[in-house]
Amino acid sequence: MTEENVKVIVRVRPFSQKEQDEGSTNVISMDKTLSKVTATHPVTKKITPYTFDAVYDAQSKQTDVFDESVFPLISSVMEGYNATVFAYGQTGSGKTFTMMGYANDGVIPQAIIRIFDCVSDANNDQRYLIRAAFYEIYNEEIRDLTTNQRNLQVRTNPKSGVFIENLTFHPVSTTRQISLLMEAGNAQRTTAATKMNATSSRSHSVFQIIVECEENGKIRMGKLNLVDLAGSERAEKTGATGARLQEGAKINLSLSTLGLVISKLVEKSPHVPYRDSKLTYLLQDSLGGNAKTLMVSAISPASTNFDETASTLRYANNAKKIKNRAKVNEDPKDAQIREMGDLIKKLESELLDFMAESGVETGGVENENENEIQKLTKIIKKKKTIKSDVKGDIEKQEKELSELQMELQKRTEKQQKMREKSELLKAEIERQKAGIIDKNSIQSQIDSQQKELREAREELAVQKLAEKELKKKLFEDQNRLQEEVENENSIANLVGSQSRKLVKYGKIWSEKAEYLEEIRNNFASEMEGQNENLEGAIIDYERIKIIVEQFVPQKFLDAILDAAKWDEAEGVWVIPGAEWAGNHVRGV
Repeated sequence: MTEENVKVIVRVRPFSQKEQDEGSTNVISMDKTLSKVTATHPVTKKITPYTFDAVYDAQSKQTDVFDESVFPLISSVMEGYNATVFAYGQTGSGKTFTMMGYANDGVIPQAIIRIFDCVSDANNDQRYLIRAAFYEIYNEEIRDLTTNQRNLQVRTNPKSGVFIENLTFHPVSTTRQISLLMEAGNAQRTTAATKMNATSSRSHSVFQIIVECEENGKIRMGKLNLVDLAGSERAEKTGATGARLQEGAKINLSLSTLGLVISKLVEKSPHVPYRDSKLTYLLQDSLGGNAKTLMVSAISPASTNFDETASTLRYANNAKKIKNRAKVNEDPKDAQIREMGDLIKKLESELLDFMAESGVETGGVENENENEIQKLTKIIKKKKTIKSDVKGDIEKQEKELSELQMELQKRTEKQQKMREKSELLKAEIERQKAGIIDKNSIQSQIDSQQKELREAREELAVQKLAEKELKKKLFEDQNRLQEEVENENSIANLVGSQSRKLVKYGKIWSEKAEYLEEIRNNFASEMEGQNENLEGAIIDYERIKIIVEQFVPQKFLDAILDAAKWDEAEGVWVIPGAEWAGNHVRGV
């Protein structure tokens, strides 16, 4: 199983005559190397860039689109994968031209040719059964474009998944057969003229090709869905009224559901509304399921269509985020190549048994019948020559002659029926065998020079893609290098700035450190002085304490302590009336 995102490419068509007459300006620019599209708002001039898997400008060729972006899916189908290519965009943006092409073969005709090219390059052990169907979804009704059967129903099979009941798949063994099928279906497709498009598709069409390959008893089956969606449209632009307006509403509804499904898948929502429209129901595997998918987004370059173009680019940008999980379909339950092989063997066995029993083309009974017929013919001739005059003999001879003629007729009719049955069995065997093809049956019908040209073109496309990837990588490396240089310059500037700041703050730090050291020294000196004062005070206290205890009675000491008050301002104890003490009076 391979997990990969839906691939999205964008193709812009040239200006139409109508857009030129309206004086429209170009709002789209492309960088093919970087796969970038830039949309410029015609009024605000706001620029919105997008990046996709590939972009194709107005000068691009049909073969460019196919060889570079579509052919890898054809190779995957031949390996047994499911693949889908669908074209999306507003009405008149070039979707049908890209898918069909008409004068210039589009995706579908080129895909048909390349499938048969791949068969012609197959191994000798490989046998193929290729079947094709073509249908449209018109006003939410499914119609088989090859049989004109209408109102077909979508069903789900637990083993084979979603399918259309009673849709006719035609076995094809030549490119001519499948091309005629496509042309017949296109002739039946619902189209109508609008102001935006003279041959506007009024339905979604799906051309489906199933490729079964049997090799050494193992079967793989690839399915290719080639989808041309009807374009989104606005009634005021298309001028649609009546039935055309109703068609447009149905088209927009199914496309809105497609957009919602894409959004839900991107958001990883637990519920995705696939069943809200026939289109999304049938594309269920192609969007988030078992398929490799390519979305071709067709846009207009004109300023008058900017809103629709911007909407298409947003859808496309969302779609590229969807992840699919594709796997090879090995020994699928709905493969028919083995059934056809078994049927051919059964018919050949029936033919051999019948020939052995009837003797047709082997001598035996057939020769015996011919001998009997010859004998009867001779007897009848002989009877006719015999003449008799006897009435009874004549009647008897006539009766015998009549019986012989009847027997001759029966045996002739029986032999004819045997031959007819034998021819029918042979024809059915040949018809069944014609459906199963191999490289030998295909090589004779393919123009070898044209095939070589296609293969050379594809090799060139691979080289161009490789060159494009190298240029893209070189551009990215140059950008990264430029960013690194700018970052280095920025870092160098930052380092210079920080260095200057470091010198500045280093100087300030030195000054502050010196000031701090000075404060520490002053504090140490002050503490040393305080300690000396404290020691002196303690000595004075001890001396005074001894004197007081020796010469002052306790009651007077208590009276002095009770009377003493602390003078906060002076920082000393004050004894009221001490100024009248004897020493003070005597001036001692």
